[in-house]
Amino acid sequence: MAYCSFELILLMFLMLAFASASPSPTFSSFWVNELPQISLPEALRKLESPLSDSETQELLVQLKDGAPLTSSKGGSFCTEAGLYCPEKAYVSGPQPRVCIPPFFNYEYGVLPCRHPPPAAAAMHASAIFFSPASLAVGRALQLPNISNDLQSLKLLPQSISQALPKLKQGNLLKLTGLFGVQKGSSMELEMENTLAHCSYKSEHEIRACVTSGEDMVSFITKAMGSKLTVYSTPLSVMESATVVDIVKVASRGRKVASCHNMKFPSLLFSCHMSATSELMQVSLKSTDGHTTTRPAICHMDTSYWNPSHIAFQVLNLEPGKGSVCHWFPENSFIFVES
Repeated sequence: MAYCSFELILLMFLMLAFASASPSPTFSSFWVNELPQISLPEALRKLESPLSDSETQELLVQLKDGAPLTSSKGGSFCTEAGLYCPEKAYVSGPQPRVCIPPFFNYEYGVLPCRHPPPAAAAMHASAIFFSPASLAVGRALQLPNISNDLQSLKLLPQSISQALPKLKQGNLLKLTGLFGVQKGSSMELEMENTLAHCSYKSEHEIRACVTSGEDMVSFITKAMGSKLTVYSTPLSVMESATVVDIVKVASRGRKVASCHNMKFPSLLFSCHMSATSELMQVSLKSTDGHTTTRPAICHMDTSYWNPSHIAFQVLNLEPGKGSVCHWFPENSFIFVES
């Protein structure tokens, strides 16, 4: 009898030990629980944090102590964890905030622009922004480079994301310290712009900045429900192409949310949802015969956009006086109400 009791106690001990050592729920499993009828896009699955449970717990302790997240690890840890590796190079003086930063940080609101956009940005914008009438089957287009330099970054585990200071301008110093970002570095300036964007409140959109996949899903389901269709942008170097087909997948009045990444020491997505846009899947054929499909969105209400937004310059429009369409950047995810 005593022997059986010992076996039972040993079995219970092993079960408890196994439970404590088992991995915590992943973003993939969270997606399945919240959106069981929708497959997790492979492009989004690849952005899941590579951190193990033990590494996550160690970083949480460092966060609690206020120490930089990579302080107790070797120099390669930031790369392995999908985090920004602190640079030692410094920029010379304050950099201008234009209304079209290096890639797709579209400021629809009225955040101040410190300087008019340079000529190169204006030329790039002319391939990004277009009018609805200019998108037609048979039309030859010069496409923008939709890639960005954030390919090595990954999302954070939700526990770390929620332990960070809030993503707002007033927390710039805290966040740069936690990620080991050097004062005066280009990343500090990028973080300043990103946090300004995340701090902006709009009456016309539901917005959120997220650093974990779970928080992205929570934002989307709260804003739109769970009956959704998800689109992502393909990896493509196509520069010139001809439109071969256009399929409208969402008309004005239907909820559409898009999430695109912004510069930050971990992968950060700016997500915003409105019901005043039209979404299309555009099939394009390059000069070498390669065909791909890219999502494009047309904003039908531009009345609340920044008057100095570069889209108005390249299309010769004013806020509220016309619709503006654009392509999505690489690693964007678009959610459409079913």
